[in-house]
Amino acid sequence: MPGYGPIFNCLGARLRPTANGLGRHHRPGSGDRRGHLRDRRPAYPASRDRRSRVGGIEGLVGRDIGETERQGALRRACSYSGGNFALIELILALAGLGLGIAVLVVVWVVVHKGLPPGRHGLLSLPERIREYLTELARRRGTITYRDLAKALEVQPPNTIHQVADALDVLMQEDHGNGAPFLAAMVVSKVRNGLPAPAFFSFARSLGRFKGSDTGPETQTYHARELKSAWDYWGRSP
Repeated sequence: MPGYGPIFNCLGARLRPTANGLGRHHRPGSGDRRGHLRDRRPAYPASRDRRSRVGGIEGLVGRDIGETERQGALRRACSYSGGNFALIELILALAGLGLGIAVLVVVWVVVHKGLPPGRHGLLSLPERIREYLTELARRRGTITYRDLAKALEVQPPNTIHQVADALDVLMQEDHGNGAPFLAAMVVSKVRNGLPAPAFFSFARSLGRFKGSDTGPETQTYHARELKSAWDYWGRSP
């Protein structure tokens, strides 16, 4: 029986002197049988002494059993606490994972959808560009890609690329509505007042332009589209 070995060992050690019927006062080597018998005394001569000895053994057994029970209770308590700690760690890990996913979603939206901090609220980048360019059309102006990104506080990286992608969205919407391209008001600083070649390439894919991206017809087409955008989008609401 596991756990009770020390108890039985202890009992055997205490009871071993009486196993052969000889007490601790036996004198080996005595030749007188009667003297030997007279001198033989029980290991526990008094019943009260015997009871005390037995009580001592029972107390020892009780202490060992109590110690075993306490150790078992301690192990059960540790096991229970360990289970609770494991559950708490799991909950904290899931909470941390959820927070991490939320942060990644916010970062992705800011980078790809252009949601800036501050006064712009929750408008997407194409919506903010449309709002800005509509106001610019009333003044019959133009703006470069870099200045537009700066004015709208587009967050890096690739701010100009983000603006170009948003302008493609506007061109798609304007084409679907049969309206002039607001994107015609956004020009390249190095192309003498013309938009980037991507503007003409996308207009051609929509069937609104038939020339090359860098040919002389780009100037004629852009001038006509720009005037139409000023007139259409610059009207008072």
